[in-house]
Amino acid sequence: MLRLVGGFKRRLFAHVCNLQHRRRLAQVVHISPENPHLNDLECFDSFKGKWTGCNLTMTYRRRISTSCFAQNVEHNHISSFNDDMFHKLDTLLEDYRSLQAQRDTADAGSTTQADLNKRLNSKAGLVDAIERLNELRQNGNELKELLGDDDAEMREAAELEWDQHIGLVRAAERHLISELVPAEAVDKGNAVVEIRPGTGGREASLFALDLWKMYERCAKRHGWKIEAVNILDNTDGGVRHLSAVLSGRSVYGFLRHETGVHRVQRVPVTETQGRVHTSTAVVAVLPEPTKQDLPEVSEKDIEVDTFKSSGAGGQHVNTTDSAVRLTHTPTGIVVECQNERSQHKNRAHALKMLRAKIFAMMREKEEEERQAEKRRLVGEVTGARSDRIRTYNIPQDRVTDHRCGSDASANTVLLQDGVESIIDAMHHTDRTNRLASSILTLKI
Repeated sequence: MLRLVGGFKRRLFAHVCNLQHRRRLAQVVHISPENPHLNDLECFDSFKGKWTGCNLTMTYRRRISTSCFAQNVEHNHISSFNDDMFHKLDTLLEDYRSLQAQRDTADAGSTTQADLNKRLNSKAGLVDAIERLNELRQNGNELKELLGDDDAEMREAAELEWDQHIGLVRAAERHLISELVPAEAVDKGNAVVEIRPGTGGREASLFALDLWKMYERCAKRHGWKIEAVNILDNTDGGVRHLSAVLSGRSVYGFLRHETGVHRVQRVPVTETQGRVHTSTAVVAVLPEPTKQDLPEVSEKDIEVDTFKSSGAGGQHVNTTDSAVRLTHTPTGIVVECQNERSQHKNRAHALKMLRAKIFAMMREKEEEERQAEKRRLVGEVTGARSDRIRTYNIPQDRVTDHRCGSDASANTVLLQDGVESIIDAMHHTDRTNRLASSILTLKI
C-alpha cells in the first residue's frame, strides 16, 4: 500500500515502469515527509516475500494501475472509544496543558513546581498515547476526503493507504487502553486451573475432561508448562475433579475469564434415540501467588488427613496412605491430592493449591471492598444449566460466550485449536467495559 505522509497533503503517486514487475508489487513505502523526492524507495515483492528495491520514476503524480492494486477496503473502523470517551480524553488534554502552564509560571525549585512535575510525569505516557490517537483520527478524516475524490487514481491511492491507516489506529487504541487500564500484576503470572463436573451425570464428567483437553492443547500451543496436580478419574472415562498448574508468561491474564459454568448441548455416547442432552462443568482459574504474595499459612491452622488413593494405580497406590487432604480451619478451604505415589509430594502439591485458594480469597475480598468486580471463586456458582458463561452447541457447531455475545465453531474451539478466538473476544469486551469506567473517573 502507498504510504502518504505530511497529513496526506502531498498527493504523490508512483508510476511503475515495468508492467510485469508492477504486478508483483503489493506495497510502496518509505516516502519521507522531510524529502518527498527520495530515490531509495522500497517495494514489497509478494512473490519473493521480502522488501526489494524497485525501479520507480518519481513524479509529483504517481500513477498506479487499478488492475495491480485493486482490493476491498473497509472504510469504517469500529473503535473501542465512543464520542463521550473522546470528549473526556480531550478534556484531560486541556487539564494537562493547564497544569503545564501552572508549572511554567511557578517559582523555580519550589514545592509547587515539584508537585506539578510529579503529576505531569505520572500522566506523560497517557497524554502521548491520546495525542497519537488524535493525530491518527485527523489523518483518517483527511484520508476519507480523498476516498470521495473525483479523481479515480486519487481514490485508488487512498484505498491503498486506508488498510495501513486502520492498522495504525488499532495499534494506537491498544496502546491507549493499556495506559488507561493497566494489567494487574497477577496477570503476568501462572494460573491454577480447576475443573469439576456440574449438572448432567456421566456426560458432565466427560465434558469436564473435554474442557481440560481443550486447555491442554492451548497450553501446548503457547509453550506453557503443565503440571497435573490432582486428577480424580471416573470409571466411565470422565473426571470427578481435576486441578493443574499452568506455568508460563501471562497465563493467568490470558485464562482469567474462563472462570464460570460451561454448558454443552450434544448427543451423549450412551444416548440410543439421538436426543440432545444439556450438561455443565465448572471451571475456576486462580492466580498462583508469587513468593512475595504467598499468604502466611500457619501449620496449626491446617488439619492434615491421609488416606488410601482411589482409582487405578497399582498395589502401592491403593494400599498405602499416600493421599493427602488439607483443611484450612480459619477459612474452611479443603484441598486434596492423590496424584503422586509419595505422600510427601502429594502434601507439597496440596499445600500449593491451598495457598492459591487462600490468595484468591484475599484478592476477592479486596475487590469487594473496592466494588470493582464480582466474586469469581468456584464455590459461588452452583453449576446449574441456567448459570453459564458459555454454551457449546455441538449439533449446531456453535459456541457462544454469553458475556460478550461472540460466536465461533464449537468443534473448532472444543475439539481443535480455536479456543483463542473466543477468549480474545471476551478480553476485548472486558477491556471495553473497564475502559469506560476508567475514563469516566480519570483525572489528571
